[in-house]
Amino acid sequence: MKLRFEKNKLLEAIKHCRSGEPKPLYGKKTGAGLWLVGDEGIYLMSNGSSPGWPVVYAEECNPKTLDFETWWSVKRRSFGGDDGVEFISAEAVESILIACDSHLVINLTPRNYQLLSDRKKAKQ
Repeated sequence: MKLRFEKNKLLEAIKHCRSGEPKPLYGKKTGAGLWLVGDEGIYLMSNGSSPGWPVVYAEECNPKTLDFETWWSVKRRSFGGDDGVEFISAEAVESILIACDSHLVINLTPRNYQLLSDRKKAKQ
């Protein structure tokens, strides 16, 4: 399932993750990056240690803007029924954001994910 995350908010999250020592994930040092989280919705958040963790919800799975049945269904189909966290390096996100117009797209299944650009190909 393709989920969209707002580019400008992700740029803020990347800046935040580089502003201090990155928090470890399950006790493992990962370096600066974002956590792809599936629990109450699906979101990307900075792993930086500075106060004010930026959280960027997938537009299709945001419990703050969508009714429960809508976001819960999307969460289960794309992330699975269990809660979890995956690390994505800041460099991987930045390399895709360069090619994005307004949103980073993550093609997400319960087993894997793929980062994609929302840029439309120019008509020739």
